[in-house]
Amino acid sequence: MFAKVFQSMYDGSLGTRGPWEALVTFQQMLVLSDRFGDVDMTAEVIARRTLIPITIIQKGIAELLKHDPESRDPSNDGRRIIQISENRDWGWNIVNYTRYSAIRSAEERRMYKASYYREKIAAPKAPANSAKKAVDGFQAFYDAYPRHTGRANAEKAWNKLAPTLEVQNVILEAVAKQKASVQWQDQQFIPHPATWLNGKRWGDELLEPAGELQPSAKTFTRHCRKCGTTEGNSWIDGLCSPCWEAR
Repeated sequence: MFAKVFQSMYDGSLGTRGPWEALVTFQQMLVLSDRFGDVDMTAEVIARRTLIPITIIQKGIAELLKHDPESRDPSNDGRRIIQISENRDWGWNIVNYTRYSAIRSAEERRMYKASYYREKIAAPKAPANSAKKAVDGFQAFYDAYPRHTGRANAEKAWNKLAPTLEVQNVILEAVAKQKASVQWQDQQFIPHPATWLNGKRWGDELLEPAGELQPSAKTFTRHCRKCGTTEGNSWIDGLCSPCWEAR
């Protein structure tokens, strides 16, 4: 447990006139109070928890309950504490605790903000050329991509994707493979670069590379069904011209 002690405590009548037992007891009560300023315990408990002799605590409480005409705060006749209940002789409330608590909270917020801005100023800034590095990565992709259409949209898609260096290498390898594929031999079938990036098309399955296409049909050679010759340009009913004429 802890409590914030204002320096003004030592400049007022409590600190300058005393008695010192009242100042010490008041400090302990600040520590032991709840959020409403209530110290709901006996003097014996305060002494036991703070290890301060009971005689000091009792004298301090008696002084804090007294009227103090020199107090800065005239409320409650300058008393520092008042009894919580008239039906018992223990349990006290610290006068103006909530007001001082609000001052403490405001000061803590001010200190927090000051600390926050100090840390923010001291924090390392992102390199000024970080944006340029992203553009350089895009340029390598755009140079490799076979269809240069909609550069601005492609660059926007690239920056949104923000690929790591590893992903950039995967993208460039995929572009090189897809450039050799069947479907990319015709410009009209190559997607716009922005479309390709947004769809993460570097994972597409490829058709057979263009250089490995097989013939669509076998070459057919005519044979004369009678003499077996393959020569001649005139064929009738599967016979070469001489065999047709000699039939």
